[in-house]
Amino acid sequence: MAIAVSDIIEVSLVTVMDGVAAVNIFHYEVLDLGSAGSDAALIDELLLENLRDVFLTTIWNLATVTSVTATCLKGQKIFPVREAAFLRTVGVAGSVVADHLPVNTAIMTRHRSNKDDPNTRGATARNFWIGNPETTTNNGRLDAQGLVNWQNVAAYFTPTISSGTAQFRRVVYASTPQAPDPQSWDVAVSFADPIIRKMRDRTARICPV
Repeated sequence: MAIAVSDIIEVSLVTVMDGVAAVNIFHYEVLDLGSAGSDAALIDELLLENLRDVFLTTIWNLATVTSVTATCLKGQKIFPVREAAFLRTVGVAGSVVADHLPVNTAIMTRHRSNKDDPNTRGATARNFWIGNPETTTNNGRLDAQGLVNWQNVAAYFTPTISSGTAQFRRVVYASTPQAPDPQSWDVAVSFADPIIRKMRDRTARICPV
């Protein structure tokens, strides 16, 4: 196996709404290889048994309208060396029957690391999620139910996750002015921002990513 304990895996999640694709990036440190006998099997434990079968189908979908679909996941070892990527089709839709906010708006979740200086660049990761229902907003902010839904989304990324005997932990993976070589720090706190965000114009390929 090319993947070993302490390696960093980058995960890309593609979601599509009204023909527009958005990509969220997550980084995971491998804590335990478990019984996976190959890189592909280990990646599937992270992408399919965890992110698809747990996160997308029991947490993310409860915050997202039915017109949004998570189309694919990509997993790739990127540290200490970059290896081949694994692409998996998922096809999970949101479950909230409601009109959605405009496609250029998003909910932001923040994922703060355990790095001592929270103001240092690279100490916080951010994800932007499309497809929030209009029914859970009020004057440009999430209402109480909307905030609960997205707090649940954010909270998924804080603890160590397990699948079988393999274990993974989300990290903030970035460089800093003081340390230009990429480093990783454990995610210690995750939370949703109640303010509805405007998205800048970006392009994203729908699969593969």
